[in-house]
This record gives sequence, structure tokens and C-alpha cells, in this order.
Amino acid sequence: MLEVKPSPIEGEGVFTSTAIKKNKNLFWMFEKITLAINDVAYPRDLKLSDLCWKVNHQKNPNCKIRTNDGFLWYLNSCKKIEKNEELTLDYTTLPYFMQRDIEGYKEL
Repeated sequence: MLEVKPSPIEGEGVFTSTAIKKNKNLFWMFEKITLAINDVAYPRDLKLSDLCWKVNHQKNPNCKIRTNDGFLWYLNSCKKIEKNEELTLDYTTLPYFMQRDIEGYKEL
């Protein structure tokens, strides 16, 4: 369903081989790993998916990041995505611990 291919935006990107409906969790992006001390959870690290760093930036993206519990975060389609379309995110809306540099990205 998802594949990494050369992107017209930047380097490589994640593309879908099938149409995707709006509001569908596509894959997990990252998981916050915590350390519990005296029943209090402290953020310790992030476990990243292999596709996480291949999703390119766009100001008008077709995906967003969603979480149900604050620990496991998914790439979620925020609109209908056509077959062979590249999955994109607006990096400026990522959680503070995942912010990325957007300089040099081409807008399509």
C-alpha cells in the first residue's frame, strides 16, 4: 500500500499505491518511551518508524499526526488521497519534540 520513491518535493517520499479515505491511520510514526519513577512517567526517548523521516513537508498537507494516548503517534490522512499521491505533513504542526527544518522544501 505504501512505498518510498523519488519525490518532486525533496529527496525521497512516501507514496500510496491505492486511494485512501479521509481520517485513516496509515502507520505509526513514533512512540514516546517513558521511564516510570514512583508511579510518575517521564519522557525518555522516541522510537521512530522506518517511514517517519521519508514523509515530506507541505503547507497544505494531505496528512497529520494523531495520537489517542500521547505515547503512540500515527500518520493520519486529513483528506482523501488519490492513488500514487505522495503523503505529506506540515512540519510546523508537529509536536515540539519532533520539529524539523523546512528550509529548502519545494511547494507543489
